[in-house]
Amino acid sequence: MNHNRKEHMMTLYLFVQLFLATVMIASALFKVFSLKSFNTTMREIGVSIGDGMYGSMFVILLELVAGISLLMVPYKLIGASLVLLLTFGYAWAVWKAKRAATKINCNCFGELLPDTLGKSTVIRIIMVFSCCLVVFLSPTFLHHIAFIELLSAICISLGIIGMYALVKALASITSSHREVGGYK
Repeated sequence: MNHNRKEHMMTLYLFVQLFLATVMIASALFKVFSLKSFNTTMREIGVSIGDGMYGSMFVILLELVAGISLLMVPYKLIGASLVLLLTFGYAWAVWKAKRAATKINCNCFGELLPDTLGKSTVIRIIMVFSCCLVVFLSPTFLHHIAFIELLSAICISLGIIGMYALVKALASITSSHREVGGYK
């Protein structure tokens, strides 16, 4: 493998790691800003300790710790392990929602992405799981990246999340217009 190709692979590995860290931190923060709604989701899937807030706060804390750990060189694998654990929890939540045969709000990114637990959640779970595997297999660490590249990767990651939210919102608006107009 020539040096240039190897450098590009390292950059890709690092971007995936930064993307995953950004997704986890953003997910936790958006949940904090819509805590009541996320707490309702947690109760609906059957995760409630006491008044239900403890389970919600625990998930948010795990997401935040996972995201921050992915940004810290010695804790990269701990962060990836936490993301893997959370991914299994997300999959379990979708399974519970499908089994209950009721629509449960996802709250994956708080109220930023209104959606119900279902097919689109499964796709997001597969994406997060795939990114997690890349991080586990990655031979690189963040100390190999310049600050401007780090900042660029985080901004690009936030842009991807924003574009995804915009596409979901537009799809929702289009869908509701079809239903109202009798086209569905």
